[in-house]
Amino acid sequence: MSKFLTARRREARELYDAGMMLLARYGFAKERHGQHLTEAEIGALRISVTASRPRRDLHVWYAGDSGSTVMTIAGSNANFTVVRFRRGQWEQELLVLSRQDEFLKTPEGIQQHHALTAAYSSSNRQQ
Repeated sequence: MSKFLTARRREARELYDAGMMLLARYGFAKERHGQHLTEAEIGALRISVTASRPRRDLHVWYAGDSGSTVMTIAGSNANFTVVRFRRGQWEQELLVLSRQDEFLKTPEGIQQHHALTAAYSSSNRQQ
């Protein structure tokens, strides 16, 4: 039984790492309800991370699932807790996007990337 749980934790950790990688590439700082976060919208996925030292909570929403939360992981490094996890197509999309930049090879992806970049640049100029 513990081997199964270890495999599930490994899968969750791989998805966490993929989400963090996409946030590092495409995320921008925001404030929502007084809380600072980094967020990215990539294709059908919306990913955000809230940081309150020393932990980081990763949230993933998927438009293909009525925009609902499909994964929430609280914690950091080896010390993390899977709060919410709903299996689905989003898992594969998240992994593919993190491993390749297929997103940027599509007209929709290029357009969305430019919009995110412009919004980020605009918010930095206002500060």
